[in-house]
Amino acid sequence: MWTPLRGFWGGGSRSAKSAPPVAVAAAVSSPAPVAPALPTPAPVMGLPDVDPALDGRFSALLLSLGQLRPGDADPTEQLVLLRLDELVHARGQRDLLPRLPAVLPKLMSLVRRDDVSPRELAEHLAKDPALVSEVIRIANSPRYRASRAMGSLQDAVMVLGQQGMHQLVTNVAMRPVFNVQAGRFSLAARSHLWAQAARCAHACAYLQGPRSDQFEAYLAGMVVNAGLIPALRVLDQSYSRPSAPDSVVFHEGFLKLSLKISANIAKEWNFPEGVTQAVEALGTLPPPQPTVHLAVLLRSADQVSKRHLLMSAQRHPINEEGEGDPCFAELERVFGAAQMPAH
Repeated sequence: MWTPLRGFWGGGSRSAKSAPPVAVAAAVSSPAPVAPALPTPAPVMGLPDVDPALDGRFSALLLSLGQLRPGDADPTEQLVLLRLDELVHARGQRDLLPRLPAVLPKLMSLVRRDDVSPRELAEHLAKDPALVSEVIRIANSPRYRASRAMGSLQDAVMVLGQQGMHQLVTNVAMRPVFNVQAGRFSLAARSHLWAQAARCAHACAYLQGPRSDQFEAYLAGMVVNAGLIPALRVLDQSYSRPSAPDSVVFHEGFLKLSLKISANIAKEWNFPEGVTQAVEALGTLPPPQPTVHLAVLLRSADQVSKRHLLMSAQRHPINEEGEGDPCFAELERVFGAAQMPAH
């Protein structure tokens, strides 16, 4: 069912003026010119290396820790990791996994047809007040605004175009998934988790370039760390000590198991096979050889988005690490170093 959706949201002909996807917040706040598309990379036989220190700083940020403690996980931390392993292998609480947002299958059923019109799409969007308000708001933003304000939903749909619409739908559908957290750790982490997901999705689509499977790249970036949502819920339920878990070994295991849960979520949501394969590849040890192209892009997008988030959070300044990296520069253009996620 995703093939027609992919064709509607990025396949087929594309004019030279079409913009690459941007997150909804970026569309409202960033009227900057579109960065040129990157050339398709040469085939890569393996995944790029991860930076363990970078991953550790990101994980520490989620749990509001200044730094991690060298050494093994203590018994309480080990219990959390055991619960996460049970969830990975479907022995834990399956109800902890987030549900597929209802708006996505509704829209997929509409855009299966090649002849879907802006009028029909507008009629469908009109049934969801949240989508309507976002469509009008973004269509009237500096990035998309025409010579007059968009008062008609159908006009707004036409102004946004295919790329603007798929970014809109994904953000409106996915952001509530990242905001359902209500426990001790998950509530504090959710704004940073969403900020990284938005950056990662944008970075992965940017690296993919204006190809027919660009939307799949965006989905992969959005879902690759979605496993942290149930992982944080498990931490809320299973960890009662006053201080947050802070051992290096715990945080390494926490991220690795969360990545495997992300692959389960992609399967549960019936995401395109290429998306699921890419997320699975990142969670496989040793990494598969050769690695699917999307997994290579996804690993790079995950790392650069974490670096940019940490710089933006001003917890771990990254000075000139992003200098000369076009993808980092694109995140800086869209999200801005000074922009902090809103709780």
